[in-house]
Amino acid sequence: MADSFKIQYSGKVTPVEEIESADGGKIRIVHSNIDKVFGGSNEVNFSSTSSKVNYKDYTTTTLAVNLEHSTIFNDANIELDFLYMGIREAAGDGTPNLNVSVTGVSVPFIEMEGIGDFCIIPFKNNNFPGNAISLNSTSSSTLAKVDILIGEIE
Repeated sequence: MADSFKIQYSGKVTPVEEIESADGGKIRIVHSNIDKVFGGSNEVNFSSTSSKVNYKDYTTTTLAVNLEHSTIFNDANIELDFLYMGIREAAGDGTPNLNVSVTGVSVPFIEMEGIGDFCIIPFKNNNFPGNAISLNSTSSSTLAKVDILIGEIE
């Protein structure tokens, strides 16, 4: 039996510029005015209780559905301290997308598009309410199969 449940996470961003050569070919390099690649990693300890780290394989709909809804985590008391969402595959005919909305904000807070797009939000000791975050795709042709991982610090 485990003594604690944690999530390790990391991310990397590379500012890129594309340069066209004399023969019409293009090369991509790290942005010359920035000249850096950024990234980092961390680990968050959540609990000695396995139920505080949860995963959901979710297929989006065109209607906004909050994380506490019965089709996602089916839990009326989610208090997020960590959120990962990533588009795993298409569930429609087009390029999959995922809009993430936050209660009180009129436009999507996060817009993801394409297989492999993801976001990581370490809220850390914030207890952000799960019912304040809603997910949807923009049309039936852009539905997405999404991996969702949440953590709640006890």
